[in-house]
Amino acid sequence: MVDGTHWVGIVIDILAKSITVLDCNTACVSVAGMENYLQPLAAMLPYVIRDAFGGDASTSVQRTLFPVKRLDIALLCESPGLSAVAALALIELHATNQILASGDIEDDTLRTASRNYAVSLYEYMVSSTTA
Repeated sequence: MVDGTHWVGIVIDILAKSITVLDCNTACVSVAGMENYLQPLAAMLPYVIRDAFGGDASTSVQRTLFPVKRLDIALLCESPGLSAVAALALIELHATNQILASGDIEDDTLRTASRNYAVSLYEYMVSSTTA
């Protein structure tokens, strides 16, 4: 969540060493604001990856900030209450290489998706407590 009400999706590409922002309304947060918000993550990731993959701390492996870029997405969600659902939908589309289909998503689609996410979460919670 950025600025207290606006949700975005982020994609961390370890091979490309970059962070991609999936933003359903770029008017909510400026490019500079988004970069400032994600700067601690961008600075920390090289160290986390080094430690996770067993890199030697004494090596001179370049540990530069992961660049932050924002994709130009056709989806425009102006309802603050739906930005979290829009972020989840964009992550799903990105993961399945269908991000270009984001232009087909409307508020009614997001409302339906929010109900589907809620039902899925409920079913997961019920099944995990009964197992």
